[in-house]
Order: sequence, then structure tokens, then C-alpha cells
Amino acid sequence: MMLSGLLTSLYGTWAFVRPFVVKDVKGVEKNKHVQNSAIKTKV
Repeated sequence: MMLSGLLTSLYGTWAFVRPFVVKDVKGVEKNKHVQNSAIKTKV
């Protein structure tokens, strides 16, 4: 019983956090690309 409660709360947290994580991943990819372009431009 305790395990299923833990899994449920973890899934609830993941469902709540996931949209932010997905947005962050996309943002990080964009930032990496921008930084790489900036570095190439400087060099």
C-alpha cells in the first residue's frame, strides 16, 4: 500500500513538472546553439 502511494505521488509530481522540464530542455538546446554561434562569431 505504501509503495503504490509513493508511486502515485511521484507520478503526480512528474505530471506537474514535466511541461516545465520539456520547455527547459528546448530552451537549453536553443541556448547551446546560440552560445555555439556566438563562440564561432568571436573566433
